[in-house]
Amino acid sequence: MKNLIIHAHFYQPLRENPYLGEIPLEESAFPFENWNERIYRECYLPVAYAHYREGTITKDIINCYSHLSFNIGWTLLNWIERFHPELVEKIREGSSHALATSFNHTILPLDPPEDREVQIFWGIRAYEKFFGRKPKGFWLPELAVDDLTLEILKKYHIEFIVLAPHQVSAKGNYLRINGLAVFVYNGELSHGVSFGDLLWDAEKLFALMTHKGELTVIATDGETFGHHKKFAELALAYLFKKYSKSFTTAEEYYRSHKPVEEGKLIPYTSWSCAHGVERWRSDCGCSTGGLPGWHQKWRKPLREGLEAIRSAVKEKAYNLLEKYLTDPKVAFLHYVEVILEDYSKKSKDNYLRNHARRSLSKEERTQVFKALHSLALMQFAFSSDGWFFADISGIETVKNLLYAKRAIDLMELRQAEDVLKQHLAEAPSNLIEYGNGLGVWNSLVKARVYTPCDIAHTALFLSLSDVKKTKDRIGFWDFTVKDKKKSFW
Repeated sequence: MKNLIIHAHFYQPLRENPYLGEIPLEESAFPFENWNERIYRECYLPVAYAHYREGTITKDIINCYSHLSFNIGWTLLNWIERFHPELVEKIREGSSHALATSFNHTILPLDPPEDREVQIFWGIRAYEKFFGRKPKGFWLPELAVDDLTLEILKKYHIEFIVLAPHQVSAKGNYLRINGLAVFVYNGELSHGVSFGDLLWDAEKLFALMTHKGELTVIATDGETFGHHKKFAELALAYLFKKYSKSFTTAEEYYRSHKPVEEGKLIPYTSWSCAHGVERWRSDCGCSTGGLPGWHQKWRKPLREGLEAIRSAVKEKAYNLLEKYLTDPKVAFLHYVEVILEDYSKKSKDNYLRNHARRSLSKEERTQVFKALHSLALMQFAFSSDGWFFADISGIETVKNLLYAKRAIDLMELRQAEDVLKQHLAEAPSNLIEYGNGLGVWNSLVKARVYTPCDIAHTALFLSLSDVKKTKDRIGFWDFTVKDKKKSFW
C-alpha cells in the first residue's frame, strides 16, 4: 500500500499596527484591503470548499483540511477567528493531523535560547487552545533548525518534525534524529508542486508520487493552492477524492510507523535559503521580489539594530518585573495566556493571581503589563518576513520595526532608539527615495505611530462624518464623543 503525504504550511505574519490594533490598508493587495483578505479569498476559503470535477462537471465539494497534513499558527488563526469565523470549523475538521508551529515565525536558530523557547511554548499553547489537543508534530519556521531547537521541542513533548533532504545526512525519508522522528520530503516533487507545473495534471502528479517508494512526502506553502497557483486547490480535491486510500497524513503515518533508520542533522539549514540561515542575517543572494541588481546589504545592520533593542527591552523589563513577579522568565512564558484571551481583564486578573508576589496597585499593574507587552512586541519584531524580501522598505520589514518602536515607547528607551537608528543608517535601501533604513524609519515607521491625541482626533472626525457612532471603537480604542456641537480641533 502506498502512503502519500502532502503537507501544507499555512502562514501569514502579524499585520496589525501595534498602536491601533487594526491592519492598515495594504495597497499592494488590491483589490482587497490587505493581504490576509486577498489570500483568504484566493486560498484559505477555496481549500475548504475545493471542487472535485470530472470533465467540466463538479461532482463533489472536498474540505482539503480534512486530508492534508498541515500547520497553521496563531498569527493567521487569530485573524481567521476574528474576521472569518465561518472557516474555523472547516479547519478544525483536520485537527487530528495538524502540526503545531512557532508563535510568530521567527528563525529559531538565530533567536537567543530563551526566546526560541518562548516561540515554541507559545506556539504549542496556541495550538492546544485552537485544536483542543496536544500536538505530536511541529513545523519549524522556514524549516530552520539546529540541535538546541530540537532539544527544546523534545522538552515540550514534540515527537516528529519535517525537514528537507539537504538538511539530513541519510538516504531514507523517514528517520530518527536526536530522538525525534523526521519526515524528509521529496525535494524534486515538492519543487515541482511549488514552482513547476505538477499541479496542472493531478494524474501525472499521482503517478510520480507512487513511483517514489512506499512513503512519499511533498511539502509546500499552503498558499500554493489558490494564491501562488490559481485554482490549484482543484488538484487537491481530485487527488483526495479519487485516490483517498493512497493518501495519509504525517501524524497518521507516525502513529502506526516508528522510524528505524538513524540519520544525522545538518544544522543551521533551512528550506528556503541555499546558504543555511543567511537569508535572515546577510546579503547571501537569496531574495524575493525586487529588480535586477538589487542587494540585501541591509539585512545584517537591521538584525544587529533589532538585537540591540531586544537586549535593552529585556534588561529594563526584567528589572521591573523582578519587583512584582515571583519568577519573571517563567511568568513571561505564561503571558501567552493573556495574549490568547485577547488581553481581557479576566485573563490579566488570573495571570497576576498566579504570578504576582503580592496584590498590586493600579499603577503597578500597568507597569507590569507594559513590560510584558514590550517583551512580546520584541518577539513580533523578529518575524522572519522582515528579512525575506528584496528591500528594507517592504511592508513586512516596516511592521517589524514598528513593533520595535512600540516596545521602545512603552519602556521609554530613547537612547536605545538612537542606537537602532545608527544601525539603520548603515542599512542601504535599493530605493533612492529612502536611501537607507533611517529613511525608512523616518518616512514609513514613524508615520504609523499614533498617539492618544491622534486617536481622539480621528474618532471625532469619524463621528462628525457619521462614519462612526458617538460611542464606538477604533481598533482596540474605545471612545465616546460627549457633545458633537461643542467639539473642536
